[in-house]
Parts: sequence; structure tokens; C-alpha cells
Amino acid sequence: AQISTSVDSRKPIKVGDTRTIDDTMEMNGTLDAGGRQGPLVARKRVEAREEITAVDGNKLAALKVTYQKYVDTNEVMGKMQPSTSLTGTYELKLDGGKVAAVKDGQAVGPDELKELTQAYDDDLGKEPRMQAVLAKRAFKMGERIDLTPEELASITGGDNDIKHAKVGLTLIAWDGSSALFELDGIMAGTSGPMELEFSLKGQVQVDGKTGRAHKLALSGEV
Repeated sequence: AQISTSVDSRKPIKVGDTRTIDDTMEMNGTLDAGGRQGPLVARKRVEAREEITAVDGNKLAALKVTYQKYVDTNEVMGKMQPSTSLTGTYELKLDGGKVAAVKDGQAVGPDELKELTQAYDDDLGKEPRMQAVLAKRAFKMGERIDLTPEELASITGGDNDIKHAKVGLTLIAWDGSSALFELDGIMAGTSGPMELEFSLKGQVQVDGKTGRAHKLALSGEV
């Protein structure tokens, strides 16, 4: 089996499109801070539903997202770090190139805005992340294709600056509309002041027409 990856055959996103998000991510490792070592544990669980409310060509201009579950915990050197929970429905768009968010008709607070910016800064004003990656490739069932650091960054998003990566995608299921890929490998980069190297393994499920990922499960060792 092979997926056609011609951009012309890919369905553009449109107002009213919905996406169900079901993401699980877990990372375990040891942090070395000036010779002092301690555990570094990050866990994230997100269940949400998105609806596109505005587009600019094939770029996402605005959306509404409703969170059913949002758990984001980080333990550094044995201490739990402050966390922010997202609940209910948010309306998001770009304002002056930055993510703006409204909940119940009111602008959200800085902590919620920071979380939403981390989640959607790589989506708003841009085409679907996976679409450019898929457009360059013809995937065959069971064949592993190595990703460049730039392609990996386009998939994972976030604030990490990826310096080196040897990560591959393997198509393991295709039902004519949705593709399931295995993702595995090692990567190194920076996250804020920290330099990280970690292995990762997981799966990502992608709409074969729009290139939008709707299920992600990742785990790894730092």
C-alpha cells in the first residue's frame, strides 16, 4: 500500500472542520545540574475537540477548542512544578502575530494564555504541520522513512530547538482516509536553559486528506 502525497490531491482545511484530540506524552530521565542529579519527569494528557472558525487559504486563522481533560505535570529534581489547567471552551486567533484567547467572552489570564500559546502558536496562521511532511513523501506500508530535524519540529511543535535528530516514521495502518504511523528514534536539542538528549517512541494518527494529526501517543527517556 502507498499513500499519494501530492499537495494537489490534499483536501484544504475549511470552516466547520472538527478534530478530536487524544494525546498522551510521557518523558522520564535524570537531570544533571552542576553535578547534582535528580529525576526529570514530564507527563501530559489532553482530550479536546477543535472546530475551525476561520481560515486564510489553507492556513488556520481561528478556532474554537473545548477541553475535556488537560493534565500537564512536571517534576524536576524531586519537586513538582506549578501547572495550569485548561477547562471549558476557548476561542483562539492571531492578534498582531500573537495568540489571543477568549473564554466566556473575556480575555483569558496570563497562565492560561501561556499554555494555549504553547499548544497553538505552531498552528495558527500556518498550514497543517503534517501536510508539508506528507506532501514530500510516498509512504509504503512498513517502510521507515527518516525525518530531518526541520520535519520533526514541524510535527512536534513546541518551544524545543532541535539540534540533531534521527527519527523515523513508519506507516503501519491506512484505511483510505486515516493513516497511523509509528514514530521512533533519538533527538537532541534545547528546552529553555536545558540541553536535552532523549529517545522517543510512539504513534501519530493523521487525516490522510488534510494532514492534521488527531491522535498522538509518545513516551521517551531523557
